[in-house]
This record gives sequence, structure tokens and C-alpha cells, in this order.
Amino acid sequence: MQSLDRPQWVTADVRHFDLTTLGKFQVIMADPPWEINQELPYGLMSDNEMRTMNLGALMDNGVIFLWVTARVLELGRELLERWGYLRVDELIWIKTNQLCQLSRRPPAFLG
Repeated sequence: MQSLDRPQWVTADVRHFDLTTLGKFQVIMADPPWEINQELPYGLMSDNEMRTMNLGALMDNGVIFLWVTARVLELGRELLERWGYLRVDELIWIKTNQLCQLSRRPPAFLG
């Protein structure tokens, strides 16, 4: 395994980038640009664009952490399977504001 002396970045449109050029990783943390109903300072990807990504090419054996919102929870599960990963657990973060109030209505799956 190669040790990196300094951080490295690749600026690219991941919809058209050959992920195999990056090599293999043991841990991936992914916060995809989900198509959500907010104005964000970066481009978003459609659900179908996510489905066509070859994320499985980045790893032979390892762990992926995939950030999802309530709207894309089922899509995230589908993508993990499509990309060749086995979902073994989930963590749920309930976001609150400074007054410890829910920032938004909790997702239905929390009861």
C-alpha cells in the first residue's frame, strides 16, 4: 500500500470519469450529490446517473460509508447492491438545531 505525503484531489465530472484510473481503496466515504429540493453550490446527479456509476471498480474488498437522506434511503440501498456491496448495518443521525429541536420532521421509518 502506498503512503501519501500530501492530500490529492481530482477535479472531474464523475458522471464521465473513468473511476478505474484512481486505483483501489479499502475504505470509501461517499456523500453523493443527490438530487434534492435545495439550492446547493454544486451540481447534482439524477437517480439514474447514480445507478450507472461504476463505484464497485474502486474496491475489491473493503467498506463503503454512503450518506443518504430520508428521500434516497431506498435508492441508497439499491445503489449499494448495484455497485456490488453488501449492506451490513445502518447508522441514523437525527439532526437537531441549537435548541435541541428537530431540524425537520423525522423520516417515517423512524416511527
